[in-house]
Amino acid sequence: NDMVNRAITFVIYALIARYLGAYEFGQMSITLTIFYLLQSLAPVGLKILLVRETARNPAESGVYLVSGCFAALVTSILALGILLVFLAIMNYGEETVWIILLVSLGLVPYSFSAVCEAILQAHEKIRLITAANLPISLARGLVCFLLLAAGMSLRYIGILFILSFTATFIWEWFLTT
Repeated sequence: NDMVNRAITFVIYALIARYLGAYEFGQMSITLTIFYLLQSLAPVGLKILLVRETARNPAESGVYLVSGCFAALVTSILALGILLVFLAIMNYGEETVWIILLVSLGLVPYSFSAVCEAILQAHEKIRLITAANLPISLARGLVCFLLLAAGMSLRYIGILFILSFTATFIWEWFLTT
């Protein structure tokens, strides 16, 4: 799952450099670097805790799923607050800030997905995580190519990221429940 995600991200970088140029490549590079840092910050060990607790008490999976999503929402909002302070200090250009904020809004559905994945992992249904992530990651790469080939801007790629994180969460929620 991680290998495919990283490969698709590499392809997206290459497509952006090819179709949009070096400046937009730099914008997406800083955007995804910040997003991946926030991905580490937002869950604050929540996934490991949920896997352990759900494995100990599988009958409480529903409670862990809902409370985990609530905790993920709170920590994601805190991470986005930290991001806003960082962006104010860094004084990036308006378009760069816009792209960073746009993609970073995907942190909330990403964090919800991490909660779903923890529950699936605790129930030893890891294949379902791949079943949810793999087709959406591949679709993200394909749609990115189509958008860029059609002359669309980096904003559309940012929207694509949010939509793909949201689709992954919805699909994992369905598989989890």
